[in-house]
Amino acid sequence: MKKFLLVNILLLSVFCVNVCASEPLNLNYLQRINEYEIDVNDTTIYAPRDVDVRPEFPGGDAALMKWLNENIIFPLVCEELGIHGKTFVNFVVEKDGTITNVKIVRGVHPAMDREAIRLVKAMPKWEPAIKDNKIVRCYFTLPVTFILK
Repeated sequence: MKKFLLVNILLLSVFCVNVCASEPLNLNYLQRINEYEIDVNDTTIYAPRDVDVRPEFPGGDAALMKWLNENIIFPLVCEELGIHGKTFVNFVVEKDGTITNVKIVRGVHPAMDREAIRLVKAMPKWEPAIKDNKIVRCYFTLPVTFILK
């Protein structure tokens, strides 16, 4: 029994170290977890207009814009052709803040679409949506603007 308990403690500590090392701690998410209920059986994906609190990038819109500007890579083929514009990416913010179901709603060029998808998939966990005092899954559409410099 002691060996079993020791092995479980070691596995848990290794898991915690790996998770903590790969993801920065999102204190707002932890606060929401403690403050609101999570119904694990509810798989409904809500529209932003149907929730009480919309999903949010950690730090808000200003932090999202900063993160996008620091991580976007303008596709070389689009730069050479002088193509620029705005790609709209739709995704789901899950109850744990992860991003899933990433797809292009309206694109400009296939290379820009691929970059927008890469960018969204690389984002850190978001603060999930809230409806009726429960954390819920929610759609989000993000415009990604490609500007030639």
